[in-house]
Amino acid sequence: MRYFYGRTVYARAMSSIPAPTISPLLDRKAVAEILNVSLRTVDYLTATGSIKVVRLGKAVRFTQAAISSFVEASQK
Repeated sequence: MRYFYGRTVYARAMSSIPAPTISPLLDRKAVAEILNVSLRTVDYLTATGSIKVVRLGKAVRFTQAAISSFVEASQK
């Protein structure tokens, strides 16, 4: 892959760069099922900032890491 910056061409070796690992994003319903709570409780936890979210336009999604850190923090 080549990147053009002005008149200079920079080539980057793709084999030396590790592929990013992307975990699937969860919606409100999946989070409610995982935590065994209602959708309204998920909305409350989101509004208070207890669970970190990923916003994609109007859509609100959750990472599995955010759910895990919320569970660990609530157990302390």
